[in-house]
Amino acid sequence: MKSPAAITNKLNYLILAQKYLIYFLPIALVTGSFLSDLSVSLVAIIFLITILIEKKWRYLFNYFSIIFFTWCAYLIFRSFLSENPFLSLESSLFYWRFGLFSLALWYLLDNCKEFKSNIFFVFFIVFLFLSIDGFIQFVTGYNLIGYTYYTIDEQRISGMFGDEAILGNYISRILPVI
Repeated sequence: MKSPAAITNKLNYLILAQKYLIYFLPIALVTGSFLSDLSVSLVAIIFLITILIEKKWRYLFNYFSIIFFTWCAYLIFRSFLSENPFLSLESSLFYWRFGLFSLALWYLLDNCKEFKSNIFFVFFIVFLFLSIDGFIQFVTGYNLIGYTYYTIDEQRISGMFGDEAILGNYISRILPVI
């Protein structure tokens, strides 16, 4: 049987990994969907392990969580009844990870004092970097790394997002978080 100190030490490493994955998320969203989906999934799995170790069931068994996970079960059930279940399950099977990610954020906001200021700092730096990059690309035609990413009609800049013209969408969604 492991000592309580060893369990606490491993739990601290899990919480630290969870925090760094969340800090990495705004940057991962710029790179594409793979890293951001991987980060959200890993945070959800680490959160489940943490909750099982600490036995803090209030994060999983509250009114909103029960409604959300019931909704996820309903979506999976409906996917089995669709004309193309495999295609339908592709989008609904792992939808629950977003609910667990939200619960992980709640857990970290409750239990880690520095998390709120650190996540603000990360979001602010990413916002500032992308805004400056967008302005530079607007004025010079090239972004900070020297590429020109304009859409076909040469009307919209894309910054670090490559061929996807989603810079304004990303900034408008990250701004309320800041």
